[in-house]
Amino acid sequence: QSITIRELALGNDHPDYASSLHVLATIYINANNYADAEPLFLEEKEIYERVKGKENQEYAAMLNNLATLYFQQGHYAKAEPMYLESKEIFGRVLGKEHPQYTTSLIIVATYYTSMGDYVNAEPLFLEAKEIKERALGKDHIDYALSLDQLAQFYIRVGNQAKALDLYQEARAIRQKVLGVEHPLYATSLRNLGNLQMIKGDYSYAEFYFKEAIRISRRAGKENILYATDLNSLASVYLNLGDFEKAEPLSLEAINIQAKVLGKEHASYASALDVLANIYSTRGLYTKAEPLQVEAIAILEKALGKSHPDVVGYMNRLAWLYQLMGDLPKGEPLYKEIISNIQQQIIRYFPSMSEKEKQLFYFANLGFLMYFENFCVERFVENPTILSELYNLRLVTKGLLFNTSNKMAERILSSKDKILIEKFNQWRSRKDYLGKVYQMPTSEKKSKQIDEAALETEVNTLEKELSLKAEAFAGLTDKKTYRWEDVKGKLKPGEAALEVVRTSKSNKGSYYGAYAVLVITAQTDDHPELILLENGDDLENKFSRYYRNTVKQKIKDEVSYAQFWKPIAEKLNGINKVYFSADGVYNQINLNTLYNPSTGKYVIDEMEIQMVTSTKDLITNTKATRPRINDATLFGYPDYNNSKTTKPDSSRALNFGQVKTLEIKTDSSARFFDGENINELPGTKVEVQSIEALLKKKGIAIHEFMFDKATEAEVKRLKDPQVLHIATHGFFLSSLPASGKNDRSFVGVEANKIIENPLFRSGLLFAGVKNSFTKTVSIINSDEDGILTAYEAMNLNLDQTDLVVMSACETGLGVTANGEGVYGLQRAFQVAGAKSVLMSLWTVSDEATQQLMTLFYENWLSGKTLRDAFHVAQLSLRAKYPEPYYWGGFVLVGN
Repeated sequence: QSITIRELALGNDHPDYASSLHVLATIYINANNYADAEPLFLEEKEIYERVKGKENQEYAAMLNNLATLYFQQGHYAKAEPMYLESKEIFGRVLGKEHPQYTTSLIIVATYYTSMGDYVNAEPLFLEAKEIKERALGKDHIDYALSLDQLAQFYIRVGNQAKALDLYQEARAIRQKVLGVEHPLYATSLRNLGNLQMIKGDYSYAEFYFKEAIRISRRAGKENILYATDLNSLASVYLNLGDFEKAEPLSLEAINIQAKVLGKEHASYASALDVLANIYSTRGLYTKAEPLQVEAIAILEKALGKSHPDVVGYMNRLAWLYQLMGDLPKGEPLYKEIISNIQQQIIRYFPSMSEKEKQLFYFANLGFLMYFENFCVERFVENPTILSELYNLRLVTKGLLFNTSNKMAERILSSKDKILIEKFNQWRSRKDYLGKVYQMPTSEKKSKQIDEAALETEVNTLEKELSLKAEAFAGLTDKKTYRWEDVKGKLKPGEAALEVVRTSKSNKGSYYGAYAVLVITAQTDDHPELILLENGDDLENKFSRYYRNTVKQKIKDEVSYAQFWKPIAEKLNGINKVYFSADGVYNQINLNTLYNPSTGKYVIDEMEIQMVTSTKDLITNTKATRPRINDATLFGYPDYNNSKTTKPDSSRALNFGQVKTLEIKTDSSARFFDGENINELPGTKVEVQSIEALLKKKGIAIHEFMFDKATEAEVKRLKDPQVLHIATHGFFLSSLPASGKNDRSFVGVEANKIIENPLFRSGLLFAGVKNSFTKTVSIINSDEDGILTAYEAMNLNLDQTDLVVMSACETGLGVTANGEGVYGLQRAFQVAGAKSVLMSLWTVSDEATQQLMTLFYENWLSGKTLRDAFHVAQLSLRAKYPEPYYWGGFVLVGN
């Protein structure tokens, strides 16, 4: 009626007529009647263009509305340019400090987040937050809203710690300005409840949602926020297994959502999803399936198939089919899910820092694990599913490790001086950050060092470098490889094995399992599967048995049958294996397994080459140089600034002798209260023997022994071809107790060690005792004598062929599914080393010295790196038959 009157009175070119069109279009949108809304918005757009032109805020607002219409219809290609044009107009007309401009930033950022385009979303959220902080101050409600929006983004990419800080800050603002009874304070409760749900802290989540319900209920029981809170609390009880509380809450929420929003709304789909989960968890699969199907259909229509929320719903439906035993229905869903995640990785990884990549990867790891589990069950009826599993492994195995390596490789080979300089700046700042982590809190305070700001600086620099490095990516870097590509690299008699740590179901309960995927030159149709269903036993009692027999030098007639026999039986005619380990297989040396039926070790029966991923057979084209040109040797460090320290026969730091090894939190001093660190005379003999061998061949030697074998000298190195370090190594197998001011052996706060496993392993150098006996400033002194894996990752080893860690337990670390071991091995390879020689257990000082000498003798005689190490092991075994002596070291890499 309004439109008719205004058209008659004013004509169809008048702004008031356009305003009436806008109101009716908005009514249609709220009724989900997009078809009738679109022509009204388009007519409004034409009127503004004719009458007022494009450079005004009314036109910009209209573009936002039209873009939102297209977005809700799934016409994303139409929506994005309109959102962007609207933002630019607001910036030109009102200025970039105006609240409306920040609103447009948030709208575009939210659009990008909804599309899963995290690369473009984050800087817009940050810009909006900074503008509001300048314009309104940190105690303003609108500033609190920008904190919420940024937090929601960080949740999407898996950074829960950042999100929690932002949510808590927003809550404090609302409590201060509005009080604890205001509806906007309930928003903070709601946000914190959702985050605690994601973290799995359901008791906290229950508290937050109950408080939110108490506030939202005041507006009546037929309002959307109340329904949303009911749905959230139902999810909490679902996760706690309290179905009697969960189901009625869920049903009430569904009824409200249907009545107020209709059955095509995303919130209604969310309510259906919760109820479907309640039924499926209770085993009521036939009641759950139609609800989950309906929820997916609604969300797909609103957001598109590739949206992360849709992927989550699809995963639950695929899992439901698996529980029902209807695997054929689940298969296409799982394939679509995995394809979507792979595309996200390809699209977003280039713009992320390593930490952000980790968060994103592990946030999506559940989808990958569900698919792996599905394949283990599905292959019986459809063995070709193993091809999909192997192809996924080629994309994801060592993904984080490989992307870190690729960034450095591309930048350093780019010949872009400015980019290389920035890369070196990043490395320097990251190393400085490592020192700051090891500083006592009091010293950081006195020097006014802002650790959080430094972390942000390093993270931002890395993201910028990662994105720029992508410009130098070659075609091979962007190619997606398949199992057939691996097969094409195998010769007759060779096999490629990918180990997948997974699980197997039995009547609703799950237990650990290992899927070993096998390819040979003769493989047809699909890879073969060897399924080890005793994964829990392998990781616990059999792993302990293996390590105990090695350390006690007892003949082990059990481990072969558990870890290798089922695999070996499928390798008839195979004499060489490329082995990509996962889980417990990172903690054993396959060569040391004794076959009771033949009386031989695996090293005698087959050649095993350890690889990060079998994709290395395709992509690793750089071989180590045929001869050694230069070598840098570290050994016999003066740990205690004394020549009279008791010698030791092993290269592990004996923590059992240490009474107190801690950082005092009430001063800047670090103390070591216990015996001196035992010196290693065998390392002196080792380095001198290797030096003599190398000098005979005219090889350039850089030797650092006794007081010169310092951490600072290691950090000053620039691309040695061979880096040999003979010293004490350590791995903290148990974590320190978390606490605000607790500090650990490496001087790092306990929560940092828990967060980053690279602080849990390292090497000791000269003067390390000073770190525990007197006040030192890490920033002003050379170093503290403890090279952690975190610090080793920043070394300049981009042209280094080999790093030898002639120390104890340097191959140990924290195992992550599909990502190998987070420890010294990973650190040195990320730093650039092509190959690493490392140990899996406490090694003998004398035997290690002999092994290393034999290794270099064979390498210098013309043998390949691997052959030299293999012959050295066999030679040492002739003198020391027990695997403890000759099997402690493994060679990994190119």
